[in-house]
Order: sequence, then structure tokens, then C-alpha cells
Amino acid sequence: MENLDIGDMMQLYKRVQAGRLAHLLEEHPELGQSQDRDICKIDQALLFNCLLKTVKAVILVSSCSYFFAMGFKMLLDIQADLNGWDAYAEGEVLDCAA
Repeated sequence: MENLDIGDMMQLYKRVQAGRLAHLLEEHPELGQSQDRDICKIDQALLFNCLLKTVKAVILVSSCSYFFAMGFKMLLDIQADLNGWDAYAEGEVLDCAA
């Protein structure tokens, strides 16, 4: 899960956002004094952070449930082999429609 390091992704997002903000303030210096507009887009950064954490949690839960399901399937296959439950196909086939 080190590929999904949320801290690194947020640092990258902050660098991109800081570069965009610096470029915006170079072109429009009056925006730096404005208290009415949110030019930092903090709500976007918080939403992005929550989205990344949610995606990481979904991936973790789905991979854990997949491995538990495969382990349970292996246990059922072992039990079926030990008890001979797969031998039912070798017997006579009954016609239920008659």
C-alpha cells in the first residue's frame, strides 16, 4: 500500500496548488488582498484528501475480503475432497420430471 501513500499525494497536490496560486497572484495581485474569494481552495484539498482515504479503505477492504473468500473456498474444496462429496456425479441420474 506504499504506492497509495496519501501523505505523498497530498504533498504533490499542495505543490501544484501553490504553483497555481503563485501564478494567479502574479497575474492578479489584487486577489491576494481579497477576503471574499477563496483562492486557496482549502475545501477542494480536504475533499481530495477524504477521497484518497476512502479509495484506499475500499481497496484494503475488498482485497481482504477477496483473500478470506478464497481461503474459505479452499477449505470447502478440501472438505469436499475428504468427504467424497464430488462422487455424486458418478451415480445414476434421476429424472425428476417423470
